[in-house]
Amino acid sequence: MKNTFLRVALFGFTISVNCIANAGLVTQHTSVNTYQRTCPGLEDPNYANNWRDTIELFYNMESGSASAEIMCHFNGGNQARIYNNDGSIREDSPWPDMPIGVPFTDEEVGTLEVIQATGQNQVTLGTNDGKYYANVILDESNLGLPQIKVKSESGDFERNSVNGYAATEYLWTGDAETLEFNMDFDFFTSGNSWDLSGAADFQDYIFNLTFGAAIGMQFDPSQTFPIDDGTILSEASFSTVGEPIISGTIDSPYEGSLSVSFDVDTGDQFFLYGRVQAFGLNGGFADASHTVSSRLAVQGYTQEESLQIFTSALNEAVPSVDVPEPSTLAIFTLGIIGLASRRFKK
Repeated sequence: MKNTFLRVALFGFTISVNCIANAGLVTQHTSVNTYQRTCPGLEDPNYANNWRDTIELFYNMESGSASAEIMCHFNGGNQARIYNNDGSIREDSPWPDMPIGVPFTDEEVGTLEVIQATGQNQVTLGTNDGKYYANVILDESNLGLPQIKVKSESGDFERNSVNGYAATEYLWTGDAETLEFNMDFDFFTSGNSWDLSGAADFQDYIFNLTFGAAIGMQFDPSQTFPIDDGTILSEASFSTVGEPIISGTIDSPYEGSLSVSFDVDTGDQFFLYGRVQAFGLNGGFADASHTVSSRLAVQGYTQEESLQIFTSALNEAVPSVDVPEPSTLAIFTLGIIGLASRRFKK
């Protein structure tokens, strides 16, 4: 972490620098994706009773805890991967040890469409007046800190999500300090519940936010989130799951702010990252398309004093420079990993 010279990966460019200690910003990467699911099987009033035990086994859930939201996740992506229409296990099933299922028709099988985009310091997906929207920016005017705006809407028997991710890696050239990384956010939602007979109660929206500082993160350009989170220095999160219903409007949103702190010393490298998710479920929506923004300060100093320290310890967010040798910084492609695994939902 305290290297004089550093090899890092970023989008296949090679740049030359006089001295790596002059480069405050090391790497930048942004990514968004959306998972658009339909789950028409849930229109069957017996779906929950027919499939609840199988779904709870598949997702390692406690008995009786499967909600309409997780049942839609199963019907809109996994059910047809495991079972034939007669309820038998497919020969090519990734999970051949699952129990025998229940017969279903082609019309009852859900669908899944995944759309993804990545970029260096800014990426946009969809439109703000459409079903999904994301705009992820590593703000060059604000130390390369993330701003993440996401929104997801849904129709009946749909489970749609939008995921935005951003991270910047820095090299700290100043004196030892304690830094405070803050994330401010507001959002509003449909504020209703997805009621399904035989399923656990669940709201028709989700908003999740996670951010923090880490070292040693690793990325894959074909994925959406880090393949290795490295060592987390400090992290904070917020989620609407399990909380009382939140609704609101654009003029009266839910507002929040979280803060983490961590120590840095001369020569330290660290990432500041943020991840925001918005889900619309069964006609619901979550709208965080107006503000999820970051602030950085030095503990014990005013914002103005902090800015002076940052000016000397970190350069402005410049993704590439071209100055003479002698030392060379090789840059390769980075990306981010998706929330894809057998028992981790998107």
